[in-house]
Amino acid sequence: LNNGTQIVNSGSITDSSGLTKTSTVTNGITSSHDIAIVKSVLPAGNVAPGTELLYTLNWSVTGDETAPNVTLSDYIPANTTFVACANSCAGTNPLSWSLGNQNPGASGSVSFSVTVNSPLNNGTQIVNSGSITDSSGLTKTSTVTNGITSSHDIQIVKSVQPAGNVAPGTELLYTLNWSVT
Repeated sequence: LNNGTQIVNSGSITDSSGLTKTSTVTNGITSSHDIAIVKSVLPAGNVAPGTELLYTLNWSVTGDETAPNVTLSDYIPANTTFVACANSCAGTNPLSWSLGNQNPGASGSVSFSVTVNSPLNNGTQIVNSGSITDSSGLTKTSTVTNGITSSHDIQIVKSVQPAGNVAPGTELLYTLNWSVT
């Protein structure tokens, strides 16, 4: 039963003369619920640019009353590109999942995937938080982080035209070709 519900019980007795006496007791219900979210990412830890990340939000409801209008939400993390959403998500950023009223003991999971943008500097952090809320005002958040492991190399090649031995006064054209990989 929801917090604040009143249970009222009355009993009465009547004698043969018609005299009736009634007694009533009222008990208020004290109940509550809690919501929880645990977010995970695969692969965990450091990843390279171009890696696809799968985020999973595991949620649950505990207590002894219904959690009203439960909603999960998650923003697409910076430096990533959205790929797909499972479990009928709505929205684009944030993604959201409306779960409705959930009884104690209810639990489940939803997921979505992104691709890490490329290029990204080594040491960049991909931080993502998901949250669960209900219309009673409860909100819980869970966060995961992936570090970026990347590297680069630079090359330069210098050439001259004309090549080889030249006569004094000859104009030389130097060209620098460079690349970053």
